[in-house]
Amino acid sequence: MLSDSTIILLAMNNIKNFGTKTIINLYEEYQFVHNYTFSIDTFFTFLLEHKKVTYEVVEELKKNIESVNYELSKNEVQEMKIVTFFDQQYPIQLKLLKNPPLFLFCKGNIELLSSLKNIAVVGTRENSKIGKQVAIKTAEYFASQGYTIVSGLAKGIDAAGHIGALNVGGKTIAILTGLIKIYPAENRYLAEDILNNNGLLFSEIAPWKNIYRSAFVDRDRLQSGMSLGTFVIETDIKGGTMHTVRFTLEQNRHLFVPDFNVLNYEKGFSKINGTKYLLQEGKAKAYFKENYEEIIKLLKNKEEEVLGEYKKVEENKRRLI
Repeated sequence: MLSDSTIILLAMNNIKNFGTKTIINLYEEYQFVHNYTFSIDTFFTFLLEHKKVTYEVVEELKKNIESVNYELSKNEVQEMKIVTFFDQQYPIQLKLLKNPPLFLFCKGNIELLSSLKNIAVVGTRENSKIGKQVAIKTAEYFASQGYTIVSGLAKGIDAAGHIGALNVGGKTIAILTGLIKIYPAENRYLAEDILNNNGLLFSEIAPWKNIYRSAFVDRDRLQSGMSLGTFVIETDIKGGTMHTVRFTLEQNRHLFVPDFNVLNYEKGFSKINGTKYLLQEGKAKAYFKENYEEIIKLLKNKEEEVLGEYKKVEENKRRLI
């Protein structure tokens, strides 16, 4: 059964012009004022006393609670676990993002949310046989070293990354745009395999909301945000994978590409033009079997860096209080 505070947050998220940052700031202020205890009545009183919240907003919130409770009563939703920004299970690495998700709607092993030891394996849907093999081998190796493989369950390289993790009994997380209707439908069996092998599926989008146009781009920021490094197996210079590349660089996480010089690609195959570009421009580091130990050192250093950054953020919050 969900807590009253989670229901309130879900209801607030349905109010127009109430963005995630606004909701987080309001709720954190309420927590501090009321000594980190929660009741619906005191929260309504707090909102009415708040200069930025009108009576009409509070009335809308009350109506939204009814609609949220209705949606939560549906069987397919009851099978999910809802983790909020304020819950202990919420990933600390996502808290460092400029636009962290307020909710994670989850199926499977939510203990995986607490791990920092993650890498993303991503790439084109129109992959080559070589690319699929590289993605699987990459995921197999790092999963065998205790890393959780993060990807988006898309056709092609994403699916190969998940499969590689499963091949060695490793852990994997699929970040989706929605949990009720698996996309693409052909990968629903892969989604079931992930769940049956102690993996995790999650989405930031409530199951009762429509998938919006930029949902896949937003999903991409979570793939890199959950990870210490992103391994881009194959991509053209333009394509969906490049959104994950951009977020990886913005989030100051490591970016790796295979050494295409040692792979026997067919002449004219365009889906490595992006990886070539990233390497030539110095945006990514090439990886291959001989430098796996170096890559793991980089990932360990990044893990310490992310943890240190989170501690600084929390210390600054305490100083402000």
